[in-house]
Amino acid sequence: SCPCPKIRHRVDAVVVVVAPARSRPRAGRSAAAAAAAGWSGRRGHRSGAAARRLTPPAALPECLFSVGTVTVLPLYALMIGFPRAELSARVMSSALPFAVMGCLYASAAFLSLQSAGAWALVNTFVGDLVGAASAASSSATALSSVADGGLTLLSGFLATTETAASAWLHLLTLDLFVARSVYLDALRTNVPAAHSLVLCCMFGPCGYLAHAATKVFCDGRRRRRRREGGGREGTGSGGETSRG
Repeated sequence: SCPCPKIRHRVDAVVVVVAPARSRPRAGRSAAAAAAAGWSGRRGHRSGAAARRLTPPAALPECLFSVGTVTVLPLYALMIGFPRAELSARVMSSALPFAVMGCLYASAAFLSLQSAGAWALVNTFVGDLVGAASAASSSATALSSVADGGLTLLSGFLATTETAASAWLHLLTLDLFVARSVYLDALRTNVPAAHSLVLCCMFGPCGYLAHAATKVFCDGRRRRRRREGGGREGTGSGGETSRG
């Protein structure tokens, strides 16, 4: 106990004043830490939201697949059902159908490049290729390993949704290009092309071969008819000369 009340009162006042002063920096540090945590939380939330915005929807490959399939069907209907119509010739002579299919394919190819599964397949293929090349005893063995790895990579690509959609659009575009060439050539040479166009709808090279065989057959018939017509004309003129 302090003998003097005034001195004791002053000591108590000093203790009361100093104690909050020592606790203030701790409060300030805790507030700063809370503010930093809140900022990092908001920043993480914003980055997560941005990542969600950059990630394409899961249904987009299926949508591109459906739109591409529906786009080519009316074109085949025009070429097969109305081959002599002016609208059919005008539409198939235009570059608009291929511009639409090109945009769809570019979108699907971009999704394929963004696919984690596709990149995992590429990394696996590169690792296997390097290992096979280092372990191969000859160039023929190395080439065989590359061919086998490429086929495995392609089959793995087609197992992913994004790459399967881009491959389907690629095939649709190429088949449509072959069908357009067959259709315009059939108009120019006046040969039937419905059967060839049906094959082009799913099997482009087979449709082109069918059109080439049809052209050879029709040209042979035309030459035979011309020979027969020329023979009849010659026989008729000879008969008239003898009667004269």
